[in-house]
Amino acid sequence: MPTWKRRFFVLQKFNFFYFNDEFRTVCLGRDSVVSVEAWKKKPLGLLVTSQVGRVFYLLCDSTDDRDRWLEAFIRAVEQNPNVQSLAKETAYIRGPTSRLNKTHSEEDSYEPPITEDDNSRDRAHNCLKHPSACARSSLGIEDFKLISTLGKGGFGKVLKVSKLKSGEDTGRVFAMKIMKKEFLLKHKMRAKTMLERDILLNLEHPFVVKMRYAFQSAEKLYMVMDFYGGGSLFYHLEMEGAFSEDCVKFFSAQLVLGVQYLHDNGIVYRDLKLENILMDTQGNLAITDFGLSKEIDPSNRMWASTFCGTPLYVAPEMVHRRKYGFAVDWWALGIIMYELLSCRVPFCSRNMDRVLWKIVNATPTFSSDVFSKKAQSIIEGLLNKRPSQRLGSGPGAAEHIKGHPFFENFDFDKCAKKELCPPFIPPATYKGEKNVLGMEPIDTMQGEIDPKHIEGFDKFTFCESCEHLALGSEVGAELQQADQETWYDDIQPASKSPAHTLLSSAPLPMVGHV
Repeated sequence: MPTWKRRFFVLQKFNFFYFNDEFRTVCLGRDSVVSVEAWKKKPLGLLVTSQVGRVFYLLCDSTDDRDRWLEAFIRAVEQNPNVQSLAKETAYIRGPTSRLNKTHSEEDSYEPPITEDDNSRDRAHNCLKHPSACARSSLGIEDFKLISTLGKGGFGKVLKVSKLKSGEDTGRVFAMKIMKKEFLLKHKMRAKTMLERDILLNLEHPFVVKMRYAFQSAEKLYMVMDFYGGGSLFYHLEMEGAFSEDCVKFFSAQLVLGVQYLHDNGIVYRDLKLENILMDTQGNLAITDFGLSKEIDPSNRMWASTFCGTPLYVAPEMVHRRKYGFAVDWWALGIIMYELLSCRVPFCSRNMDRVLWKIVNATPTFSSDVFSKKAQSIIEGLLNKRPSQRLGSGPGAAEHIKGHPFFENFDFDKCAKKELCPPFIPPATYKGEKNVLGMEPIDTMQGEIDPKHIEGFDKFTFCESCEHLALGSEVGAELQQADQETWYDDIQPASKSPAHTLLSSAPLPMVGHV
């Protein structure tokens, strides 16, 4: 028997998203529309078939709502370029999978409790009386102009802001990530958030997003980072289709340099995918979102072992639940290169178990019309199922990738200095991700402040005049004790989801039942 649950849908071009509530707090999934018809048994119902073959039974609130949704879905089907070429076993899928979210145990989520002392209690009560004085730098939310909302997810949201306070960067545009302390503590993400803060603060590379400020209120954490106005690489793949080999070579080279820099600093990224690769207005890339990153040291037998990331990009050793190292990032790079050239991932199916089986057992197929011999060779090297033999592994590491014939005559030194002309420039019409269209850029504080929510983030605050903390100095011990880490739902904030213009006939989120 079907279980009817109230969901909220958003239709954007030929893609649709469904959320758990009207505030679009948690994205439960996304897909594209390939067919739609009236539900004969329900006068207000529609039957929508997605690209992965799933049928959604939708109930609208009124006849007018049904007619508007039907017209919008029909237009979405007409705009979907994959409708005529849809194949059963190569459905292009993304998004969360609840089954994989249950692969960890309670021990995986362990995080040492926060020690309460008299000083922390005093600070807590002081913040209750004077929230603006709560362990903050010389900056606060009042020192920024809130321009627009870039994304929203279960953790909080991301805003586009400009700095108001006097200084060299007055008027400069930033991206401000706002996280709720209550959410982080509830999901045992404090130590990981602090590690992400340290990574963003201490690392500086042209192809890695840089954090400029960090401050906090009694209820929230604020990270102010460089703003990239070109959108995500995933957005452009969806809008432009497959890229030329010259574009993929340029993109891959910048990613190789960025990932190599992370590895040289002992960080395995673990979530390399198109949504986490941003583009500036000139066409250069930057890696963002270090929520799943981890410090490892294979030379001292310090490995990672958590099954985490996005299912379509995970390496075979992750699926096998074996200890792994930096090679998982090179596997993900191979998936990205394949995807950019062909507009699909190499291992996909309607069934997620089948996807994982293919990652471990199947061999990717290469069409000579899409992949050159050099492109096929480097992708096959990156997708070697044995991490010790994978391109990028071993003593030579990234230098082996740079020396591959695919990058013949490519100048990595000029690339690192951004002296090469990017082959793809984001369209001037790009105005940002449209998933949060109409959402006001506000920072709210609701309810009474709980003292326990302001403890444990003492070292978070940072401004550029402050002294840098050593990477992982405060949270390294906690993360070392937490040998396993939590698998997170692949919840995509709107800033990282595909952003298409809302159909004029498509309403803003309306209620549907799945």
